[in-house]
Amino acid sequence: MNNETIETLAPIPLLDLEALPHDSHMIGEYSLPNYNKGRQPLKFIIYKRWLVIAALFEFSLVPHGEKLERDFVDHFQVEFPIQAARWFVEAIRRCFLPPGDPRAMKPGAMAILEKVNGEWLHLTRGFHSGGHNIPGYSFSNVSRLEHDEQPMMKQSLEIGDPEIFDRIDGKPVISPDKFAGFMERIAERYESGEFGPPVPVKIEDSMW
Repeated sequence: MNNETIETLAPIPLLDLEALPHDSHMIGEYSLPNYNKGRQPLKFIIYKRWLVIAALFEFSLVPHGEKLERDFVDHFQVEFPIQAARWFVEAIRRCFLPPGDPRAMKPGAMAILEKVNGEWLHLTRGFHSGGHNIPGYSFSNVSRLEHDEQPMMKQSLEIGDPEIFDRIDGKPVISPDKFAGFMERIAERYESGEFGPPVPVKIEDSMW
């Protein structure tokens, strides 16, 4: 992947989760255990033409040189085109298509990188995406950088295998009751026109 060929878009300003802008609304919540141990769910928000995933994570630390804990709040936010909900689900399915299928991943590939409705989306295998030694997938918007702590890092959401699959007869099967199913329901709601006139997924380019 050559990031020099990918235009970087400005991140959407951090949304006030307690008073959302008038042109946005929350459409659901989902808890991932690798985000603040699942104690606070991620909020899924439609903002204009984007799907914004955000949360305020509260935690305590003892800063270096201090004796008492201090409470901190981390504003987590990643942004995708709304069509990314459908793209994510289909990208996961493509990882399991047999060789020879025109939509299957290339032999030996561990990632999919495509320009979807104007923004570069990346799905890649991660050995610790679900936490320490819990494999899964990193779902990233390469077109948008992190807001603050790591300004040169792309915006990413990490999802562990246990949050995507059930195991049936020892084989992973995408579960409709877990994260992929949650994303598919968002896609179906968008495609039905619930959030306004839908625009279909448009894959404009690929680098994988």
